[in-house]
Amino acid sequence: MDVHLILLDFWYRRLMGDATMLAARFAALGHPARLRIVRQLLAAAPQGQVVGELQQTLGMPGSTLSHHLDALSRHRLIDRQREGRFLRYRADRAVLRSLLAGLSVRDGESVRDGLPAADDRDGDAARAPDTASNTDSWRAW
Repeated sequence: MDVHLILLDFWYRRLMGDATMLAARFAALGHPARLRIVRQLLAAAPQGQVVGELQQTLGMPGSTLSHHLDALSRHRLIDRQREGRFLRYRADRAVLRSLLAGLSVRDGESVRDGLPAADDRDGDAARAPDTASNTDSWRAW
């Protein structure tokens, strides 16, 4: 794994909190091309794909693909590994799962860093069904 990505993750968590890190990662996924790339890499799991395969599958120009792969790598949503002359990319399933886990709130749990607590919901979240069990709130939807 790239040392720069580890440091970026550390400083996101340390200085800005988990909510800011989650928001930055979701923002990286907010572009349709990046979402297509991640979905393609998830479909190609566990081996992933080299850049040429991704370019052919997605029909995306090389410079555009490179730009989006770099953005996804910076946020640790995908991993890259050099194989001779090629770069192989894989979706980082653990990080993607952590995004979903970061959205979930257990009953009675208080969430820091600007996210609403389980008992302090407003807007659309107020219409979420209450659950009597100790399950993740997103599963109740």
